Amino acid sequence: MPAPKLTRDKWLSEPEFKRLAYAARTRPHHNATRDYALLMTAGLGGLRCCEVLGLRGRDCKGITQRPNPLLRVKSAKKRRKVYEEIALPRTAAEALRAWIVEGEIKADDRPFPIGDSRARKLFKHYLGLAGLPLVYSFHSLRHFRGVMLYDRTRDVQLVKEALRHERITNTERYVHAVDSIERQAEADIDIEE
Repeated sequence: MPAPKLTRDKWLSEPEFKRLAYAARTRPHHNATRDYALLMTAGLGGLRCCEVLGLRGRDCKGITQRPNPLLRVKSAKKRRKVYEEIALPRTAAEALRAWIVEGEIKADDRPFPIGDSRARKLFKHYLGLAGLPLVYSFHSLRHFRGVMLYDRTRDVQLVKEALRHERITNTERYVHAVDSIERQAEADIDIEE
């Protein structure tokens, strides 16, 4: 059975993600660094909400590695809870590193000691600050990563590995999403004559 298609209201576009990041980065309050790190780690790392909230300080030691920062993530979807190392993009690694230093996160501490509900509310809060529609969910950050990665590489296997899907059919939804965007762009008309 093929995976369901990914509709446009399920993932953020790159300009929308940038607006969300800007809203989180520039909001002057005591948790701004934490919130920015949370959104960048989830969005650019392609993590599920429970995966990013389940991180421990010891899982983040690899973010100091150059040039390929690594993050140890306890998989949420596998039948057995196993740790997997994922490559974290530089922007997310820098945001997470800044929060770990500022928050003085120790090895056994959770960098994001909040619950699922609070993380989802924070995401909606920053959507509002960025002027984005509230139809998106926290999982839209993971979809953003899949769509962005496929759009840039056209490599389904790479997206499958980056998002840690068990079946390629789950990854194919990102192919359909990007193809749909391209078809819509091709349907544009030239009004200058």
